[in-house]
Amino acid sequence: MKNPTSDIDAAVKAGAASVEIGKRFQIEELAPNRRIALTVSGDAVTVPAAVQRALDELAPGPTHRSGLARLHELDSFIEHVNRNKDGVRTTLWADAREFLVRAVYDDDPSGPEFTDAGYRQFRAVYECPKSEPWCAWTAVDGVAMSQTDFADFLEDRLDDIVVPESDPDSPPASALLEVARNLIINSTGRFKRTVDPSTGTGSLICETDHDKSSTRIPRFFHVGIPVFEQGVVYSIRMLVRFKLIGGHTPQFTLQMQNRARAESDAFGDVRTAIAESTDLVVLAGEPAANQGRQAPEQSPTAKERPF
Repeated sequence: MKNPTSDIDAAVKAGAASVEIGKRFQIEELAPNRRIALTVSGDAVTVPAAVQRALDELAPGPTHRSGLARLHELDSFIEHVNRNKDGVRTTLWADAREFLVRAVYDDDPSGPEFTDAGYRQFRAVYECPKSEPWCAWTAVDGVAMSQTDFADFLEDRLDDIVVPESDPDSPPASALLEVARNLIINSTGRFKRTVDPSTGTGSLICETDHDKSSTRIPRFFHVGIPVFEQGVVYSIRMLVRFKLIGGHTPQFTLQMQNRARAESDAFGDVRTAIAESTDLVVLAGEPAANQGRQAPEQSPTAKERPF
């Protein structure tokens, strides 16, 4: 059976080898065959990393919490923060570029003193998940579509179309359904494009050998969709642009108005909900890196993943 004292002795020798001139090396006997080496310099006491690892292996548990929790729902993130928060050390950070919020439970305490610095190794993160409707509409934002693709997309997303009280002239879903069906019916033929100068409404005229039909294309319509899952529903105005390629092939493009503002407002709602539910300030930005100390459960060669 391996003698546990040999591990301690090896650690003590490693600690002794790291002592610099002007520092004092001190060995403390904690129990029979249980010793720890300390580096003492003035009022500061340092435990060499090799000794700390050996000591941690003998301890009944880790000396501090560490790890990264990834929460998939806002309520779960709030519950995790309330469960682990420390009114002195816990900090919250909102990254508006990536739409995520981080919690650092063992950050530095406030004030100028640095002797009680935190490890910054116990964290949680919530990445705001985009809603399915938001992903669908943003995927076609500014993307040119053929006549058939545009009609199919409108028909698939009719449930998202709304008429907001602030813009009663916005066409309802039934009008968009008629547009989609007419475009599908008139999938072949010769086309002409006209625009009413007084309203800006365009028409796509389809001429065949037997008849002529016209489909009015609205200038815009509204969709009511949340930016994030289980989030507030926003009314987004979609501009409709269409043209004829080569004089006979219709092409359509949808443009979302105020997309960036809607995403910013939605993330602001998340930030406010977290602040109100945890009674903590949510700072804008990214937390500082951890203190570079080895977590007890990590191997000496393990590289910490940045978060």
